[in-house]
Amino acid sequence: MKRRRGWTSTVVGVLLVAGAVWGLLSLTDEEDGVPEAFTVSGMVAAMDEPGGMDRQFKSDAYERLTDEQRKQVWKNKEEAFYAHFMSRVDAYFAADEAEREAMLDRHLDELEAAGKAKGESAAGKSGDGKSDGKATGKSSGE
Repeated sequence: MKRRRGWTSTVVGVLLVAGAVWGLLSLTDEEDGVPEAFTVSGMVAAMDEPGGMDRQFKSDAYERLTDEQRKQVWKNKEEAFYAHFMSRVDAYFAADEAEREAMLDRHLDELEAAGKAKGESAAGKSGDGKSDGKATGKSSGE
């Protein structure tokens, strides 16, 4: 009986130490010296806002990151995309049939709007720095 208690104490002790080490490492891994907006949780939150990720990566805060921080940011971005995608998948399967179709319609509308916004911003810029005339109301036939 004493022997069993000794093993149990050892196993519990090892698990406690391993849990503490894992907890400390997980606290430092995500942050890794990057601003909150570029942590996994910060990027997942930005994905819920229209244009949120674009704003983050065009910000002065991103420009000020070191090369090492940028590597961490890109790792975080990959994790954030996966987490965001999986949360949408989980929500889809948790919904009833009628809500599932509505969710798919909303997601498709979001993707279509994002694609149009990107296309419009790209179309508004030509290689010579001039606008395509849409903002002034001029058409190519004038």
